[in-house]
Amino acid sequence: MASETGAARPWDGRPLAADETARGFAPREQLVLLAIFAAALVLRLLHLIELRANDPFFQIPAVDGRVYHAQARAIAGGDFGDGVLFLGPLYPWLMASLYKLTGPSLFALKNLQAALGAVDCLLVAWLARMHFSSAVALLAAAFTAVYGMLVFYGGTVMVVNVLVPLVLLSAICVTDALRRPSAARFGLAGVVVSAGVLARQDLLLYGWLVAAWIFFSLRERVPLPARAGHVAAFVLGMFLLVLPFTARNWLVGGDLLLLNSTAGMNLYMGNSERSNGAWVPPALGLRADSPETMRRAFRSVAERETGRALRPSEVSDYWTGLALQWIRENPIAWLKLEARKALLFWNVREVWNNRSIDISREFSWVLRLPLLGFGVVAPLALVGLGLSARRWRELFPLHALVVVYFASAMALFVLSRYRLPLVPVLLVFAAHTVVEAVALARQRDWKRIGLVAGWVVVLALVVHRDMGRENLFMAHFNVGNKYRDLGRYEEAIASYQKSLAINRGYISTWNNLALAYEGAGREPEAIEAWRLVLARSVEHGDATRTERAARHLRDLGVDSALEPGVESGPPDP
Repeated sequence: MASETGAARPWDGRPLAADETARGFAPREQLVLLAIFAAALVLRLLHLIELRANDPFFQIPAVDGRVYHAQARAIAGGDFGDGVLFLGPLYPWLMASLYKLTGPSLFALKNLQAALGAVDCLLVAWLARMHFSSAVALLAAAFTAVYGMLVFYGGTVMVVNVLVPLVLLSAICVTDALRRPSAARFGLAGVVVSAGVLARQDLLLYGWLVAAWIFFSLRERVPLPARAGHVAAFVLGMFLLVLPFTARNWLVGGDLLLLNSTAGMNLYMGNSERSNGAWVPPALGLRADSPETMRRAFRSVAERETGRALRPSEVSDYWTGLALQWIRENPIAWLKLEARKALLFWNVREVWNNRSIDISREFSWVLRLPLLGFGVVAPLALVGLGLSARRWRELFPLHALVVVYFASAMALFVLSRYRLPLVPVLLVFAAHTVVEAVALARQRDWKRIGLVAGWVVVLALVVHRDMGRENLFMAHFNVGNKYRDLGRYEEAIASYQKSLAINRGYISTWNNLALAYEGAGREPEAIEAWRLVLARSVEHGDATRTERAARHLRDLGVDSALEPGVESGPPDP
């Protein structure tokens, strides 16, 4: 491949020399990088302009975003909550800091996220340049600028927007500390990892892998006492930002939890008889379609089964126990499930549970552009991992992130937004593959080009394996809810009907469709929908919905008693 000096040498799989990877960017390359940053920012701002004009979610967040928004407003107002944390604290605290300056403005938040998305390009270039040539770094930055899911999530109220830059900064700081060992550098790296842990706790595994690597990888260069000091500095930094929230959980919530209490519930949702490798709503016999209601439902069931009141940590332990019990009793089914998770993690499918890019394309022409997707990146990245495998000691900070995010998916379940923080790292390896292939082409080394191309094709077939299509009935349902909140009833009705066309058995859609019909003044359709809701509610013993449907029918001047022959519709899925 071509070296940094422009001289060509035959490709032999050996790592670049140290002086080839240690340099920064030439002035012309800096201009290219600035242009990539500007293009990424413009693309993301154009996306926000489209969403502001068309997306009902733009000013009214949904699901997790609604919780974060409410928490941020409360924190900005001086209310820090009185219970154990349920979600990671980093995002709402950052939002609260912004809200103190701008007021509770989602528009300001999303503009900040657009800027962070453009900064991601610079961080990817920085990380790539620490390990590869400037050509790889610039190409990886360009890939980041036009990666579709990074653009999409910038318009959502999701923690992944701050987690991506923290993951990149963690790898950068760890790489720098390993190359120039000092307690201060390792302490700084630990603090950056600590910030990432406040967003999602799976980065704790990355921290422990790095701590072990510091001790063993530096044994030939650093005496034992100094290595122990480096590890201590890193671990201290890794918990520096976390422990205040641990203390808060104990003092305010009366429970000793490191951060939040979702671990056991997530483990159960990823390892039970209902699990299919993706996120599947639990069958709890109670409504559980938002973080708040899910928390209450999980706790209610655990307390009912144990016969006593439980602390949040005990609720988590209860569901952890059920997940491990299912694994022990169903080892073959679990192994099959793990195999499916592995295929799904490396699959082109973008598994959603809050917002779906397929729906959001209706609201933004930017998302309808031929943006880069996982189906292209994954095969190239996997080949890039293979091409650079001999450099595994140097590339440990990147390889460890691949291990952490893959292991997290295998332990829990696959979600697009859980996989996304790893994607910028994969973009580095994908760019490495492209640059290597170009170098081989210039050398007319067709044999090796054929080998690389062959592996890309084989892996592309694996990545594009049919793993089932996304069930978008909940996505249309969520869109309908936002239209209804905005008083745009006809658009809400259209969204609910799209949801029912996919799944006619979801009673919540019928309930909200009836409300939308009422809001639109379409009383005959409202009466028909409420009758169906009433029949279904009586059949399933849902007292709350039964009372609500009967009340609405009375308000519409209709006898709420079930008439002979009224169908309750198909069973719940």
